[in-house]
Order: sequence, then C-alpha cells, then structure tokens
Amino acid sequence: MRPAVVWMIDGNRWSDRELEPWLACLSHAEQHRYHRFIRPLRQREFLIGRILLRFAVARLTDLAFDDVSVIERKNNSPLPMMRGELHAVPNISLSHSQGWVACAASADMSLGLDIEMRDGSRDLIALSQSVFSASENNWLSVHSGAARVSAFYALWSAKEALYKFMSNADILTNNEAIQPEMIGDGGKLSSGHGWYLKELAHPLLSVILCAAQPLNAVIFVELTRDSPFDWTQQACREMGPTALVEKNGIR
Repeated sequence: MRPAVVWMIDGNRWSDRELEPWLACLSHAEQHRYHRFIRPLRQREFLIGRILLRFAVARLTDLAFDDVSVIERKNNSPLPMMRGELHAVPNISLSHSQGWVACAASADMSLGLDIEMRDGSRDLIALSQSVFSASENNWLSVHSGAARVSAFYALWSAKEALYKFMSNADILTNNEAIQPEMIGDGGKLSSGHGWYLKELAHPLLSVILCAAQPLNAVIFVELTRDSPFDWTQQACREMGPTALVEKNGIR
C-alpha cells in the first residue's frame, strides 16, 4: 500500500492581486462558488485549496496539472477527475485555517484531514464545555497554559478529522454530525472501531490525519514556492519522483 501524502501551504504569502490569475484554473462552477464567499479570507482559502487539490492529484497520478479537473458536489467534498479517465480517482481531503491550506491524498484509502491554527487568545474553556464531552473536558482540565492550548486543538482536530473520514468513507448515516468519544483509559485515543489517527508535527498548526488503516507511512510536505510549477520542482528536489518515506517530524 502506498502512503498518504499531505501537502500544506501558507496562503497568506500572496496578495489578492497575485492570486487573481489563478481563478482561470477553476471551472465555472468553482468560480461561481468562489464569488459567493463574502469573506476575502474564505475566498483565498477556497481558491488555494482547489489549486492545491489539482496539484496533489497530479502528483499522485503522474499526470499534468492541467489534466485534473474538479466537480462540485453539494454538501460533499469536491470530486477530482482526470481527463481521459486514465487513472482511478484518488481519495482527497481538504482543510484550511487562518489562511493556511492543506490537502491529503491517497490512491488506496479514504482520508479525513483537519488543520487548526492554535489560538490561545480564544476562550478555550467555554468553547470546550460547549463542544466536548464530560470525559474530554476532564482530560483537558489537567492541562494548563500552552499545554492546554495544544491539547485543546489536538482534540478538536482529531474529532474533525474523524468526522471527515467517516463522511468521505460514506460511514455516516444521513450525513448527520457525530461527536465520537475521543478519551479512553485516561488519555486521548489514537484509534477506534474502523479508524486510526496520525498527528503530524507543525510549529503553528494542529494537523491530524484519519484513515481506516494504521498510517505507518505518511509523506508530509510544506510547500514554500510560489506556483504549482514551482511546487513540482520543490517536490522533486526534496522527495524524488517516488518518495515513500516519512518527512517533517511526523510523530
């Protein structure tokens, strides 16, 4: 089985003017949705996410960037398509937070990815009491200061990644929201019935990937270049054409 790949990029590096030409890469349906977003930050994340999705699929299938198109699906994740149907459709999961955008891709299994910017200025106690269970809040209460911030977002991201995975794998009933219990035996769970979590180390973000099988090998690359062409050059330089090893301090 080939490893999952997670690509991440800081979308705050570009101005709106610099990103505007990228709109030409989107379909009419995607452009329509882009213009419906009211918040400029959400427009930015959507645009970068759709470009990153195309890049991730092209890398996974050894196709050209322009050979990948995207079908909009109401109340569901976007569906990547390859021109000429030369390859099976990869499994993808997108996530964004405060301008950062990430895309997980796999040729073999459904995925759920969540990234969250760790923001200690929020009222995390009040927020946790409204979204977490009693046992989850009890576990969180033993942490303080910066450790509580990290623990909160790790738990939040784990629940979000699991929900996305179950949605992508068509496990949810009527697409209803679920709040799975993530605490057991005094600690945060890393697996459950039919799912496994992997935490990927990042200095600013909580990054959690979920799949139906243990994620023993994950490629995690933070892109630092300016365009999909440059991203390809960076990927080839850092990873080689067929890299199957862990990167960037995954734990």
